[in-house]
Amino acid sequence: QRTAYAITSPSPNEGKTSLALALGMSFAASGSRTLMIDCDLIGGGLSSRVKDFTKSPLMTMLLAQRTLSNHQLKAAVKESHRTSRPLDETLISMGHLTREELDRVVEAHSGHDRGLMDVIDGEPLLASVQCLGERRLSVLTLGNAEVDDVLRLSPKKLRRLIEMAKKHYDVILVDTGPVLGSLEAVMVGGQVDAVIMVVSGGTSREVALRAVEKLGNSGGNPMGVVFNRADAADA
Repeated sequence: QRTAYAITSPSPNEGKTSLALALGMSFAASGSRTLMIDCDLIGGGLSSRVKDFTKSPLMTMLLAQRTLSNHQLKAAVKESHRTSRPLDETLISMGHLTREELDRVVEAHSGHDRGLMDVIDGEPLLASVQCLGERRLSVLTLGNAEVDDVLRLSPKKLRRLIEMAKKHYDVILVDTGPVLGSLEAVMVGGQVDAVIMVVSGGTSREVALRAVEKLGNSGGNPMGVVFNRADAADA
């Protein structure tokens, strides 16, 4: 079953992005195709943390530039998997593109920072994701999104994003802003299958319970709480 989780916290700086990264690497290592989505438009911690480790696969570049038809690209990917040959070599052998044309595709793609809002605006998801070393782990960063873009989000648009992601990935992890300090956390919480709350040592019980209540009132399903930087007394 393909599942989407939101990772959030009552307040900023409680460790939710670190948990999202750890879960992403763990799910990918277990064999699940995993997508991490940065939906924290104020903090943007996930996008910052992965910046030096992401790369756009050739398929993403071809989709973004609409170089080939979907039929041609699907056939090439299928043949690449069948023969265990790289996609670029397969495209050349099938006569779809020359090496020079492929080089131009890569060059044209450099500098285009696609991300969350591009997909929200209707761009294909696979034209905007990037790989994170491990081939089963991908990320949708904020790209060129700005803080004010939160006003362009809606439950309907986020639901469409999650449904689109489930067509291609086994596990989706959405890193949102803190529940009590952002608008997007509550919207995302109502569209995913479950919400994981990160509570750091020192956070008051009252604040944590207020965050859980706010999620519940918006239709979110709090799955559980992870205590971070906490000792036995905090728990």
